Amino acid sequence: SNGRTIAFGAIYHGSNPCPAAGFDSLRSLTAIAKKLLSRRIFMTFYVYILRTSLNTLYIGQTNNLDKRLKEHKGKTTKSAKYIKYFNSCQLVYSEEYFTRLEAVKREYQLKHWTKAKKEALIKGNLQSLKKL
Repeated sequence: SNGRTIAFGAIYHGSNPCPAAGFDSLRSLTAIAKKLLSRRIFMTFYVYILRTSLNTLYIGQTNNLDKRLKEHKGKTTKSAKYIKYFNSCQLVYSEEYFTRLEAVKREYQLKHWTKAKKEALIKGNLQSLKKL
């Protein structure tokens, strides 16, 4: 390579990525990245499953799960139209992702599963999940 390295979206030259910040190696950047991840500074995206009062399942994705659940339960203008037809809904399952793309892909995958397979996922029944 030409001596340039890309780390966390920043380009730097040579062996010292950011002398002003005291980073003297890529190892230092890795340690900082791990610390940031442990503090959950990066945005999290969620894929979630709601069970409605008539036992149907709704799958969605968001970057703020608490806010989204309040929107659904409050039947606000931002609530999914599908959920508004039911008396209530309850969160029964969620997963976390680092990028929206990962969450959207997983949401798409789950929406194409049978109800039986979704129920196995919700129950954590890995044996049934593999068979379905």
